[in-house]
Amino acid sequence: MTEEYYDKHITVISTETTPLDRENVRFHLVFRVQNEWAIAESGAGFLIKIAEDETDYPEIGLPRGTYLTLEEVDKVIDPPGFNSWIGKAPKTGPLRYSSMNEALDKLIESACVDTMCFNRVYLSLHIGTLTMEAYAVYEDEENGCIIGTIDLITGKISINDVLCDKI
Repeated sequence: MTEEYYDKHITVISTETTPLDRENVRFHLVFRVQNEWAIAESGAGFLIKIAEDETDYPEIGLPRGTYLTLEEVDKVIDPPGFNSWIGKAPKTGPLRYSSMNEALDKLIESACVDTMCFNRVYLSLHIGTLTMEAYAVYEDEENGCIIGTIDLITGKISINDVLCDKI
């Protein structure tokens, strides 16, 4: 991601470091990604200090009781340790659909239903793309729903039958 793209599309909403006593210390970040009409909020969190008495993940070989260096932070993120996580950076480029309604119409067509309800736009943490999600309730099935996602940059669509209480 270029600095120009970051400045134009990413807004940091909040940052927090918790807790500050002799326990593990984590850095948390919440941010908003806006690409044209699509807006999603996401976050990240990772360990920056391991408590002196922490016994988890001894095989990683990280120091206890002191703030981690950037290289050491990388070791708790990839593979994720100590419940640390950072998703892929948002993919750049124009959206494939000029509006939410256009993307929703494509999902409806692919799902072979008459209508779907917009649920959310989110940042897929595994592939770093803005994804729109919508759903519909089957009239003839008890607790039967259909959920669809559409990658707003590549156009990849996924449609699945689910139980409504799982949405």
